[in-house]
Amino acid sequence: VVVLGAGYVSAPLVEYLHRDRNVRILVCSHLKDEADNLANRYPGVESIFLNVQERPDTLKEVISSADVAVSLLPYALHHVIAKECIESRTHLVTASYLNEDIQALHE
Repeated sequence: VVVLGAGYVSAPLVEYLHRDRNVRILVCSHLKDEADNLANRYPGVESIFLNVQERPDTLKEVISSADVAVSLLPYALHHVIAKECIESRTHLVTASYLNEDIQALHE
């Protein structure tokens, strides 16, 4: 599972996912310290620096290697993540509402 974002909402998700030792978790954030701090709380959780707007190549690599991507990024970035998930055939979960950019990707 790729967790995009390492803010306050991410910690409970990572804790929950970490309960299942069969789930591999990668925390990605443009704030490397936040990603590292979150990952270091749970053995086996990995973290990387990722600015999704500046590194689409890394975003593609990370998403295509996952079964599920959870975007806890600001809603304005969800369409970027959703497009990559569609191309990679990776499941996407967000905690955000449906905006016009995401609606346009429906078909």
